[in-house]
Amino acid sequence: AQICRNAVALGKALEACGIPVEAKEFGYTRSHQIAVNVSTLGGGVKAALALEANDIICNYNMLPGDQDPQNPSGLRIGTPEMTRFGMKEKDFEELAQLMADAIRGKQVKSAVNQLRARFLGMEYV
Repeated sequence: AQICRNAVALGKALEACGIPVEAKEFGYTRSHQIAVNVSTLGGGVKAALALEANDIICNYNMLPGDQDPQNPSGLRIGTPEMTRFGMKEKDFEELAQLMADAIRGKQVKSAVNQLRARFLGMEYV
């Protein structure tokens, strides 16, 4: 249940940061992951690489309407791993801002690592 609450919180927070999230009209998700449309921000591959350079790992992913699997317009972002380490909704809101900044080209690796350092013990196994 916490994984799903975190996924919804991440979707809402990314949307508030100006990053379009799919299925907003359905509450963003009912599962452990969200789909983000970064077509206007360089596409999925560029966004995933920018996030990876800032120590945030996610998958680029095709979205409905995409034609080229080499140039997907989306990201698939899951919440299980960091939920296992104890992150809650407010923490995912903080992460969303860092993600939005990274997607837009800002270097946030240090802030990402500071956030991650607050969650070292597993709470859910």
